[in-house]
Amino acid sequence: MALRVTLAVYTAALFEEWSINNRAKRARTIDICSHTKYNYEIQSRQRVQEECNMEGSRPSVFVININPGKWEECLKDHRFGIRVDASHPKFSKGDIFLVRRTGKDYGVMGIWLFKEERFIAKQDGVSWGGSHSWQQWFDPIVDFKTHVSEEFIGETKFSSKIQMAAARLVGSIVLIYGPEVTRYLEMILKEKVEECSAMVVYQGQRKRIADILLEILGYYRNLGYYREAKPERSSPRTRRGTIEAEIINFRGMVYAPLNKTGVVLLFSKVMDDLGVIYVSSPPGGFDMVGRVSTERGLEFKHFEFEYKSSHFRAHSYNSSLVDYLVCWEHDWKDCPRDLEVWELREMIKNLPAEFPIGLESDHYFLPSPTS
Repeated sequence: MALRVTLAVYTAALFEEWSINNRAKRARTIDICSHTKYNYEIQSRQRVQEECNMEGSRPSVFVININPGKWEECLKDHRFGIRVDASHPKFSKGDIFLVRRTGKDYGVMGIWLFKEERFIAKQDGVSWGGSHSWQQWFDPIVDFKTHVSEEFIGETKFSSKIQMAAARLVGSIVLIYGPEVTRYLEMILKEKVEECSAMVVYQGQRKRIADILLEILGYYRNLGYYREAKPERSSPRTRRGTIEAEIINFRGMVYAPLNKTGVVLLFSKVMDDLGVIYVSSPPGGFDMVGRVSTERGLEFKHFEFEYKSSHFRAHSYNSSLVDYLVCWEHDWKDCPRDLEVWELREMIKNLPAEFPIGLESDHYFLPSPTS
């Protein structure tokens, strides 16, 4: 009996010692895991902060369009106004603005640095007339003596210098992205060598204007906006035969359109480049209703799609009711002058083969009124 009690006590003591050691071991393990997790969270936050700091060092680049009649007044005080019915992008101090004068002698007339903006409570303070909601002030980096023209030419109004459609720049203020920024700045550096060699104060330091532009170029060149399209080596076969079409390798489309449906699909991939916003596809009448950026804001426009532009005539449509005819091939020799034709076959030659990577989506907002 005494032996049994002794064994029981000894067993209980061993179990208690094992429990204590096990709890201590678990506590140490939990502590190590918690410490590791804490360190991981700290490192993660540091990486995010570093990325934010890198992102914050890259200024956004905008294009602003100023009417010739208001040019001298805007130039005098280096200011600009956003109309009540116009979109208002999100600005940050230090953002770069390529200042364009519109009209006959259109082009970039200067590069300004965003300083501040104010909500317009009373229209009495706006000297250039019209209803404006916000007013911006800038520090000039440079004001050119003569304009730098993009040279938009042809029916499609494309610029080979910056590989951009004129429709992309319609509106008061336009945010431009990586490839667009690099082409614009490279054009300016090439054509304004003498003026870009001047010294200015930029962010508290004296620098050459050319060095400032090269610094901004460096930010955008390192973003990897392009993914090179890989050429298709052969025409694959399907269960219903071989695909016989022109290879374009454009934004997910290996082959060129062969019918109206293909034209619609291709157009959907370039709408952003052309400044078009989809609204609806009515069950009858027009193929598409969209909104297009104009000097008066976003206006409703009517679109028709055809594989070849001459098919529009064959369908006996009324051209006066259509704003844009979108096609793959423009073969209509006696096309009415009041009908604007967008030939996608030529347009995509001046656009990147892949979508820009990492486009921002939070640049448009409605700021709360502040005085």
